[in-house]
Amino acid sequence: MANTVYLRLLTSITICIFCGVNAFGQTYEIVAGDMNCPTSHRLISASLVKADRERICNLLQDWGTYRVSGWASLEGNALNCKINYNDRRTLKYSLCIKHQSTKQKKQNTIRGVLLFGGFRTQNELNLMSTSDWREDLITELSNRTQDSKLDYTLMDNSQLMGAGNLLIYLMKTRQYKDQELAKLTRVEIREIVVDHVFVQTGISRQYLTNLNDEQLIEYLTKG
Repeated sequence: MANTVYLRLLTSITICIFCGVNAFGQTYEIVAGDMNCPTSHRLISASLVKADRERICNLLQDWGTYRVSGWASLEGNALNCKINYNDRRTLKYSLCIKHQSTKQKKQNTIRGVLLFGGFRTQNELNLMSTSDWREDLITELSNRTQDSKLDYTLMDNSQLMGAGNLLIYLMKTRQYKDQELAKLTRVEIREIVVDHVFVQTGISRQYLTNLNDEQLIEYLTKG
């Protein structure tokens, strides 16, 4: 089936730029402002640019520079549609793509957080009860952040797993040492993750702040 790639300009008019067989079936949109995708969209990744380079590059002005995800940018055709991987300039345009809405999935288990965080082994978890899992995660989080054991005890399981996953994300990215994370509250950790998602997607911080912890992690794992 033939699909159509569209470029939405800075008006409400949608103009067909390329019509034909498209393996991706995606809608690309150029938006005024740096990291300024609407909530229904996200920044295009450099990997997508490489995969659909000809079609995407044909949409660009010759001398424009466009924000893509992760502080990268894409030059116009006059500069051979070059990808810059660490471009901290403030750019005039964002190159966005419509994304599937993030729906809350079945929650991960506390056991899974303990396992993938490296807090407990499978054998250790097999010898513990579900209440033991919860108590151990509370202990790990209170030992690794500024918040107290009581703060985490007052959380329900969903909130506890979310807080655990955000901490594990920062641990695994190795941008923060354990000593640095220990000085942060869970609120500060969440704010850092929101900022990471903003840089990755270009979706407004106000919108991202209203997402739950699991939805933030899902945006990050989508790349």
